[in-house]
Amino acid sequence: DYVDLELERGRSAHFDVREGDASLLYAMRGHLRIVDSVLPERFAALTTPGALEITATTDARVLVLTGTPHHEPIVQRGP
Repeated sequence: DYVDLELERGRSAHFDVREGDASLLYAMRGHLRIVDSVLPERFAALTTPGALEITATTDARVLVLTGTPHHEPIVQRGP
């Protein structure tokens, strides 16, 4: 799944990451609070399954990507 989200300062968004899935958050603009950590602009964070709350500490834009890990090596070039 892929969500491109804009949040005004002080606004929150809630997501449920399914058991077995992984999620990646990328702060494209602004700063976000995730649990007790701040995610600054142009930084990414991996989260664990379960309830996820994101709060904008400034006006922000965030990409939220979730999915089932494929557990395969990542290769730079094809076969």
